Amino acid sequence: FTVIAVLAGLALTLRSPRNPEAYNLGAFSQLPTLVNGRIKPLDTVARTSLLTLQGRQTVKVPDGRSLLPAEWLLDVLHRPAYADVYQTFEIVHPDVLALLNLTTQQGGGGKRFSLQQMLKGIPELDRQAKLADGVEAATRSTFQKAIVQLRNAVLLYQHLQISVVPPGTDDFFGQLDRLVLALPKAREMPAAGAPNSNHSSADGKLILELATSFATMEQFGFLHPIPPAANAGPDAWRTVGATWSGTLVNGQVDPSARDYAAIGKAWRERQPAAFNAAVAQHQQRIDSTFPGVHNRARVETRFNSAQPFYSSSILYVLAFLLAMVSWLRWPQALGRAAFQIILIAFAVTTLGIVTRMWLEARPPVTNLYSSALFVGWAAVGLCVILETIF
Repeated sequence: FTVIAVLAGLALTLRSPRNPEAYNLGAFSQLPTLVNGRIKPLDTVARTSLLTLQGRQTVKVPDGRSLLPAEWLLDVLHRPAYADVYQTFEIVHPDVLALLNLTTQQGGGGKRFSLQQMLKGIPELDRQAKLADGVEAATRSTFQKAIVQLRNAVLLYQHLQISVVPPGTDDFFGQLDRLVLALPKAREMPAAGAPNSNHSSADGKLILELATSFATMEQFGFLHPIPPAANAGPDAWRTVGATWSGTLVNGQVDPSARDYAAIGKAWRERQPAAFNAAVAQHQQRIDSTFPGVHNRARVETRFNSAQPFYSSSILYVLAFLLAMVSWLRWPQALGRAAFQIILIAFAVTTLGIVTRMWLEARPPVTNLYSSALFVGWAAVGLCVILETIF
């Protein structure tokens, strides 16, 4: 019975995540993007960003709901007024709290704060972080380490926000619509210094404003979600800003950039049908050009939601508790169940490590995290062999 319950629990971890308000967030989560040298789904970007900001992957909003990572990322990208009040920055050092004029009573769980709460202290945070940058990392005080970590978290958040929409613009998608209409006229505009009609002057001002916005997005944007032509390498994936800048040069609107504009507009205006249609259209575009990339993104998204290493760690603890009880009562039944649960946990860990190797195309010992997983896996494997023999 215990083993059947464990297997049923593992099966539940493989179910697809919920889609609140009819938005197909599962499909959005699977959309690939280039980040830090690797093409990964937006789900991975959202989860790793949240881990960096607050050490966990869930977000509690002021109305008490819990957001999926994809929901949080969409709000960061397209509804910053909402995202800025979500308490997603972990601050535990008392001196950093004092620097930002914050108290634990103001934070979620006593340690999580929003960008809005920190806003007045950001200049001083940046100043202190620059001072800490001049100190060798190994010799920094705990305050300096906490300051640098928080500054980097704020920068990550800001670079995410600027990936698809430039800062300080309320009508960016409307500007894009007007740009698409103005492009044919722009190619017919007279040279500099020649007389312009009022309409041409308005188009020129719009293009100049957007050119500045696109350059900012290209320079600071964190995501590279726009795929290149077929058979191009991963380094050819572009930022949204660079893609729209190219549109100003060649007069051709990139369809993937238009997809992301449609996704953002639909999310901002709360239009589930338009959102799902835009996501599906972009999925089809990726499938037709990079089917292997999208397949990996699908697998990685499901891998993220299943959390095999977290599940296996719970099973190891359960097996340990059963083994302890077996020393007092029902030794054969509980001992056998504990060993069977360890075998299941070991299989889950093995599958997780193999999947991770396939997704990243790297051996299992590339960094401290993966090395810890591998060492733990090898230790359990050795103990399983010894238990079987003796």
